[in-house]
Amino acid sequence: MVSARNAGLQPQELALTIAGAHVREPGTLVWSGGFVALLREFGFSTEASRAALARLVQRGLLAREMAGRRALYTLTPKALAVLDRGDRRIFSFARSESPERVWTALWHTIPQGLRAERARFATGLRFLGFGSVQDATWVAAHDREAEVLELASELDIQPYLAILIGRTSERLQTGVLVAEAWDLAGVADRYEQFLADYGELRRAGARRALTPTEAFVTRTLMLHQFRAFPFLDPELPGPAAGVTRLRQRMVALFDLVYGSLEDAAAEHFRAVAQPAFAVRA
Repeated sequence: MVSARNAGLQPQELALTIAGAHVREPGTLVWSGGFVALLREFGFSTEASRAALARLVQRGLLAREMAGRRALYTLTPKALAVLDRGDRRIFSFARSESPERVWTALWHTIPQGLRAERARFATGLRFLGFGSVQDATWVAAHDREAEVLELASELDIQPYLAILIGRTSERLQTGVLVAEAWDLAGVADRYEQFLADYGELRRAGARRALTPTEAFVTRTLMLHQFRAFPFLDPELPGPAAGVTRLRQRMVALFDLVYGSLEDAAAEHFRAVAQPAFAVRA
């Protein structure tokens, strides 16, 4: 089974993944000691876990309050907005067909002085399935106008952008463009690895055999790995994409296992991180 370390997971992003899966109701509280105990189940030390929680507070994603001598955490409105936007992308990924040959091309002239905004914009574009073909030139195999405008508004960079929505020529192949923007062979390898890591859990008996702790860890790691795929796969339509069948198998496996482990994972989360004193009346 996949471990947190070979999944490339860091305690700060792991804590946010866990909170996003189990603490979405506004005002829901999590005991700090329980949160640290959950992070230890993924191989992280108490010191690293406490430091990760403190950094999430500094970033405005977790709010800390005291109940006597115990520290409790809750997600902030900022964190809920970030998680909601991410969920829209993650849980719609590869679940609908692309319109006929509709692409988005984007150019930007974001000044070097806005370095942080440039970096966040690039990350956001990759999450939306864009690939870079030249510096400041990006393409996506879908109509992403609304999502790009939302991201640009959040970063206040609209004056530096130009967007074109159109179709590719039916008389020319897009192979040259695709090879420049994305590593589809690498995507196929990642899908094959995911199917190998979790394929045994297609069997209901294998899922029932997991303890609540194992269900919680497995489900969390699956979500972490799955949410990386929108950054990598442009979801090119049709058989020419090469990874279409693998993508479909991967999504079907994720949906089956992630959904079926929900109750056991939630049971474990509540038992460890939400004892009676951590539940607000």
